[in-house]
Formats: sequence, C-alpha cells, structure tokens
Amino acid sequence: MKSCFKELEIQKSALFARGVTIGLAGLLSACLLTGCAACEADGGVKAESKGLPESIRHVQSYSSVLIGGPAEEFWAESDVVCCGVYRGESAPFLVDPVDGSEPCYYTDYFFEVDEVLKGMLPASASEGGEIVAVRQRGGVGQTIATVDEDIADPEPGVRYMLNLYAMDTGAEYNTAGDHYYLLGKRLGLWKEVEDDVFCRPNTGELISSEAIRNLGNSASAQVTNHEEKTGLDAYLRDVESHYLRGDIAKDVYDQEARRIEKMKSERARIVPDEEIEEAEQRALQGESVS
Repeated sequence: MKSCFKELEIQKSALFARGVTIGLAGLLSACLLTGCAACEADGGVKAESKGLPESIRHVQSYSSVLIGGPAEEFWAESDVVCCGVYRGESAPFLVDPVDGSEPCYYTDYFFEVDEVLKGMLPASASEGGEIVAVRQRGGVGQTIATVDEDIADPEPGVRYMLNLYAMDTGAEYNTAGDHYYLLGKRLGLWKEVEDDVFCRPNTGELISSEAIRNLGNSASAQVTNHEEKTGLDAYLRDVESHYLRGDIAKDVYDQEARRIEKMKSERARIVPDEEIEEAEQRALQGESVS
C-alpha cells in the first residue's frame, strides 16, 4: 500500500501513514520496543527553549520527516475528506496509553464542517451542528508538556480541507470517541486560498474541492481497506517473520504479540482531573501510570 508520508527509519508505511508509530526498526536494533523510531520523545528538552512555563520539568518533544504524496493517495487513505471552518480547540488533556508508555498530552481541534467529499461524519457531529473534533498530540500540563513539531496550526475562522482517519484500536494513545486524526499530520490540512480552492502545505499545489470529489471516479485512487490501514496485524506479521528468521528472541515476539492484542481489545484513557498531579509525578519518576 502506498502511503501519504514516510518517517525516517520506518519500514512499514502502511502503519505509519495513519499515525500508528510502533517502531519495528527500534525493536530489531535493540531487541525491545522503546518507542517510535523516528519521533522519539526527548525528555532533555528545556522548557524555556520551547517558550513553556517555568513549572514544566519534563518536555516530551516529537518531530519527524514528512513527505507528502499525490492528492490521490490522500483521498484513497482517508476515511473522511471534508471542508470546514476552524472554530477553536479544547483544553489539553492527559492520555494514558494501553501499553504502559508514559502519558502524553493531546488537544482536540474543532471544525465546523460544511461539505463532505468522502465518507460519513459520526452522528455526534451532525447532532452538534456538523462540528468535528480533530485530535493532535500536544499540550501543557502542570509539570509535563508535550510538543509535536509536525502538528497543524489552523487559523480561527479560516476554511480548510481535512483529510481524516479514525482508529478502532488502542494504538497510538487512541481513546474511545468520535474524534479523527489528520492523515500525514500537518500535511493533511489544506487551507482555502480562494472559493473552493485549497493549497497543500508541503507542495503549494492548488486543488479544488470539485477535483477531489472527482477522484472518487478515478481508477488511480484506490480505496484501501480498514484492516490494511490500521496496520496492527501487518506489524505483528512483520515481527513474527523476524522472529522466525532469528532476528529477535521468542520472549520479545511474545511480548509484542501480547501488546498488540491489548491494543486491539482496549483503548487508551483520558486521565481524570483529580488524577493528573499523581500521574504526572509518576511519569516524572519513569513509572507507568496504569
């Protein structure tokens, strides 16, 4: 399957085009999974260098190399393609993942949708006046801050075309709910520069909503199936093949198999306000929050 972007050291584009940063390269190089191979959090980043409050003692800093593909790939790999005006964002919230990694802050960005070019919005969006929540990693807490250099930074009152995907697993800090993610991070948000004409951020290419809608009838824009796009099963098959070749030990493979099954059956959770202080302190000490 083609992907809309690639990250350094990523071997399975089908996993990472949708944000499932699992890190097979890191697993093979160290024989254990330590995090995303291409966008690993850097706890050594100083708060002042990011313009953060002095109370911040730990900065989770993420960055990656994104390379956008043609518009046909964005259309094919998105669950929903829609147009809407950016209306604002939520307060940041702390998310505790299912795999025992340290919690990260996320923020929901709200768009008032006026046109759907592909897919269907959830019932909750229709009931709320076509408001859709787009989740991005990043936010400032009491002593911890999460900074992702590659998220989109929409302007209030501006109309965009959004290339969105949803996840039905607990991978990549995903919680239950009707939120979406931008395909290719900031590369999936295209700003309107004139009526129904949008500019792609990485290439400057101008494309109309009509042209995107016509991709549905294009033989070159093949829709990928959901299992292929979520990537957990594909990732585990890759890990198994490396185990069978002797690249990794059986206990490492078994650990990954258990972790993937947990991601498929469970969801990450949003840490309640009354637990945030304790959760941050345990994260500062390098302990699992769960």
